[in-house]
Amino acid sequence: MKKTLGEKIREQFSRLAILRPIIDDVDLERTAIVTFTRTLEEALHYYAQKIRKASSPPHFILADWHGTDRKKMENEIAANHRVHIFTLAEHILGDKRPLCVYTSPPTNPMDWWKDFHFNHMVRLLRSQGVFVCGIDAAAVQSRPQRQALPGYFEDHIAEICSIYAGLANAESRETFLRAVKVRVTGNAGWLPLAEYGKYHHPLVSPGLGDVVCVGGLLAGRSASAQAWCVGPGGRVYGFEPEPTNAAVSQRNLRFFPNVTVENFGLWSTKATLHIENKYSSSTIQEQASSCSQECRTVTLDEYLADRGKHCDLISLDVENAEMQVLQGAIQTIHQHRPKLQISIYHSDEQFLQIPLMLMRENLGYSFYIGCHSAWYTETTLYATTSATI
Repeated sequence: MKKTLGEKIREQFSRLAILRPIIDDVDLERTAIVTFTRTLEEALHYYAQKIRKASSPPHFILADWHGTDRKKMENEIAANHRVHIFTLAEHILGDKRPLCVYTSPPTNPMDWWKDFHFNHMVRLLRSQGVFVCGIDAAAVQSRPQRQALPGYFEDHIAEICSIYAGLANAESRETFLRAVKVRVTGNAGWLPLAEYGKYHHPLVSPGLGDVVCVGGLLAGRSASAQAWCVGPGGRVYGFEPEPTNAAVSQRNLRFFPNVTVENFGLWSTKATLHIENKYSSSTIQEQASSCSQECRTVTLDEYLADRGKHCDLISLDVENAEMQVLQGAIQTIHQHRPKLQISIYHSDEQFLQIPLMLMRENLGYSFYIGCHSAWYTETTLYATTSATI
């Protein structure tokens, strides 16, 4: 008997294997530690007691080291630690021990670069054919954790089936199911990292001469990348409602004459709302709080219409306001069919609601999903009316 879509999805879901299991007590006799050159001393200090107790010198792999100055490094390390140091290529060719990643755990919200280093590590391993590696519990203890939702899959099986069927390729379908698995288990180790960078999907990226609307600038990093892509003949309109972030973005983007920074937010209506300053997670809200301030909002439809502009790409990372922004951009989406780059990781509800809403518009889009962080964030929905891959 032919299997239903739900049965096929349940079967695929049950077969998924975790990519980065968390290891609470690493056995240095059987496991090699992979880290970066800059974090080697930190890792050696962290494992110092286990190194002393090991019956043979433990193996440490430097993912970003290519073996230059080997004698010097070995002498320096051997003076204080009884370990062997290898390059990643040497380990893959000559040692079959499983790997465990050690990277510096972030200690505050400004340590975002440590997550960047961890993501870079995962990509380096994958480039060498290593798709499964352990993560030392030390690397996750100080990171935000999420609650497991054991019933999430079965409670939302109808929506999951609809989204799965609407995705354009097998990579996106597996990524989507893995992101569901994260919600069921509360463990980010199921997520795959996309081979392309965030906002650089091979089919859903800005092109020369494009007009791009970016919701959520933070410090302007993504807008600067978009500005390079569209070139002097294109235009980037960036919207940042939080005043400090808007000022930082204005300063960082001052050398890009093709970027306009607007200090108001995108929303479903033109209104005066409220925003709390939380650096990278400043959130627009309809009700005031003790630590919020007023902010203006506008719909993207109204903003573009008032200026007689069209739009080729909409890029949104607006801290759980994506649905409201899309509701205020629906005329633009219908009229111009812009490419879409929409963050869908801010809530478990919008993770499903946003793809479903856009798919039900039946506008001829092809949809893709990519994950750009090895933790819980940066899952992005991409959409385009160009040919699929």
